This record gives sequence, structure tokens and C-alpha cells, in this order.
Amino acid sequence: MGQEKSIATVNIERGSGITFSEVERAIGGAWQEVLDDPESFGLPTNVAAIGDVEVRQGESQFDVATTIMIAVVGGVAEEVLKTIWRDTVWPALQKRFGKGLKESSS
Repeated sequence: MGQEKSIATVNIERGSGITFSEVERAIGGAWQEVLDDPESFGLPTNVAAIGDVEVRQGESQFDVATTIMIAVVGGVAEEVLKTIWRDTVWPALQKRFGKGLKESSS
């Protein structure tokens, strides 16, 4: 029997000149920093058991909307995932891309 998975999604929009690959690399780097040293972000050490972040692009190759899916083995609550996104990963993206990246409700 497989382990329980939790999934949280966040939608962002990229401005012109920001590629999907750049966003994917930046998210992966920020996510890895959290996994490597969760205590420095004020998170419990068991957060290191969270799986990799999965970044998916919108259906059209020209679509600026990007869906970020965070899949986690072990049943971590979706709210924990969203807290990590809001407090750690999203600020890193804002620092890197500024106003060229924004969260979207779509």
C-alpha cells in the first residue's frame, strides 16, 4: 500500500521576458534550501521529509500562467505546504523576478 500524498497548487503569471525554465529553476532552488535546513526558516526538522516540488506549465506553450504543484508523501497538511510557499519560496521568487511574477487566482 502506497503512502498518502498531499498536493497543494499555486498559480502564478510570468511577465514578458521571464521564461518557464527560469521560474522552474528558481522554485527548485528555493524549495531545496527549505529541505536542506528547515530550522533556519523556522520550520520543524521533519519538514525535510517533504518531497520535491513539481512545476507544471499551462496548456499552451505561450501561456504565461504557470501552475505549481507541490506533491508530498506522508500526508503533510496542505496548509503547511502553502505556509512554506508563502513564507519562503514566494519571497525568494519576488526577490529574483520582482513585479514580473505575480500570483494568480486562475
